[in-house]
Amino acid sequence: MAYSFDFSDPRIFRVTFDGPHTDAEFLDYLAESSRHARVRSGRAAVLIDARKGAAMNARQRKQQADWQRENERVLRENTAGTAFVVSNAVIRGLLTAIFWLQPLPHEHLVTQSMEEAERWCRARLDAPVPNAAAAR
Repeated sequence: MAYSFDFSDPRIFRVTFDGPHTDAEFLDYLAESSRHARVRSGRAAVLIDARKGAAMNARQRKQQADWQRENERVLRENTAGTAFVVSNAVIRGLLTAIFWLQPLPHEHLVTQSMEEAERWCRARLDAPVPNAAAAR
């Protein structure tokens, strides 16, 4: 499997991508992410470690965009923020551009530093919770 989940810290939902993933594996990842987003109690931050991951293909990018639209309310209400750790500068730039065009419903960070991502996630968790009604 090209991804793994770590739920050892109930406040930070961690995903690690390791190498390329098939379309089926990517759909499994989205399904598992949906289950977690709906069953967790309270807000959590998401830390995605894609330092060893591969770029998504066009089909996977569409699946990700569709998943974000379908889960917008849950993500907005239950996610303090998402940090993406990406080694490749070109992919970091592409992610930044994608989120500029199709924003996430919560704060996000794209960085090459795991330490920065960890600090950012903890700071987001400690920040005041925005008014969900005002965010709509």
